[in-house]
Amino acid sequence: MLKALYKKSNFASEAPEYYISEIMGKKIYDNYGHLVGRVKDLVAIWPGGYPQVVGIKFAHSTEIIPLDRVAQWGPNGVFLHERPRLEIVRPIASDEIFVNRWLLDKQIIDIRGAKVVRVNDIKLRWQMQDGELAVYLVAVDIGLRSIIRRLGLRSICNKFQEHLLDWQNFNPLEDRNASLQLVISREGLDDLHPADLADILEDLSQNDQSQFLRYLDPEIAADTLAEVETETRSVLLESMENSEALALVQAMAPDEAADVLGEISPGKRLEILGLMNPEEAQEVQELMDYSEGTAGSLMTTEMITMPQYFTAAQAIDRLREIAPAVETVYFVSVIDSDEHLQGVLSLRELIIAAPDTLLGSIMRKHPITLAPDDDFDEVLEITEKYNLLAVPVIDAESQEFLGIVTVDDVLDTLRESKRKHADKYSYLQYLRAFRN
Repeated sequence: MLKALYKKSNFASEAPEYYISEIMGKKIYDNYGHLVGRVKDLVAIWPGGYPQVVGIKFAHSTEIIPLDRVAQWGPNGVFLHERPRLEIVRPIASDEIFVNRWLLDKQIIDIRGAKVVRVNDIKLRWQMQDGELAVYLVAVDIGLRSIIRRLGLRSICNKFQEHLLDWQNFNPLEDRNASLQLVISREGLDDLHPADLADILEDLSQNDQSQFLRYLDPEIAADTLAEVETETRSVLLESMENSEALALVQAMAPDEAADVLGEISPGKRLEILGLMNPEEAQEVQELMDYSEGTAGSLMTTEMITMPQYFTAAQAIDRLREIAPAVETVYFVSVIDSDEHLQGVLSLRELIIAAPDTLLGSIMRKHPITLAPDDDFDEVLEITEKYNLLAVPVIDAESQEFLGIVTVDDVLDTLRESKRKHADKYSYLQYLRAFRN
């Protein structure tokens, strides 16, 4: 009977490629036909490229059966060479990894879909090298077909398409608890929108989130962090070294930095502020001093201001210089010599003006403004009523031009309100309730 099983199990000709889900739990027989155990896991080495299987775990101990002791394996089980029993097992080495335990169900960043997926199954390939069996991990399957296969529903597997990622596209694990990391260029990630990167970040385990941010360009990382949910962001910053958190905060616009620092513990906040440039720290602290939900707390101090004696040509030249460093470029504030706001104009108005036209003659005088203590209802009403992309914030007493509230910050606040009221209202219902 054993010889019959052994003969039927010649996988070399029948199935040179198969999946780990098809091997797990298979019976292992020694050269006398005795049951040694069942396949509990595969053991591999992974210095780079394709990981190579070097042994089989067959019991609850850390001892493994080296692959060179295996004569055949396949649908009917694993069959060992005719060698003395004492030579069958050895301890697992420090550089060897358990495939099922440490690689299956790992998270992967799928850039094409801008999401985090999981390793549902692992494709193996075997071949004979110098008369010995060699088995390699060649791909991971992240598709629905792999889930169906693992459920044992092989009869309907072919109705679903494979979704394979070649194993050479992965970096070796730095930590056995880490996610699998695709071998991708930083440019590949930096090309994604920060909102998509935030979706990826939130799907990662906490251990992988910091590593993911380190892989991004610092400014992209800061924009990504600004897009994630408050709870995720605060936990992430609290767990970072102060130098890492500082680099992210400094790459943010002042209003975003104020929001982020306002979400973490007072001790951590003071440590980061203490490492910042004093002027930048003071600017951020002043924004944090405004009550939550007011125009002051929503505004940014990064705005484009130009003197009213500038010509349109001078203004456009100036825009080219400063645009990369500011958040909003579609809105120009015109100021006098005391830096008081005199008027506003849009980028469109600036571009269509004759080059030698003075800004003071084309600006819209007496613009709609907000006070720093105006609540969000007032901010929303002004923005919606006048269809504004940005609204200046002016101190009523000193007439000091403090900053601008941009429409994206208004929408962000609305989105957060929608999330908080999700159990009671739909988004449109919330807007109708506000307007009524």
